[in-house]
Amino acid sequence: MQEREVGAQCLRDWIDRAAQRHPDKLCMVSAENGRAITHGELRALTGRIASYLRGRGLVPNDRVALLADNSIEH
Repeated sequence: MQEREVGAQCLRDWIDRAAQRHPDKLCMVSAENGRAITHGELRALTGRIASYLRGRGLVPNDRVALLADNSIEH
């Protein structure tokens, strides 16, 4: 298997790339309730979270901690 260097990419970059390539492809399924979302839906969710955080005054390189249940929404 050939290794590729990831570099300084963010998780956001990986989500965006997957959504551009396969927007309607299943991304994850909740083991708890069977809810499923696509790569495109995940990108939309992360975009909403990013907008909320920017609205609260966060800027690039700020750190955020998340304490939440283990679910697709969290």
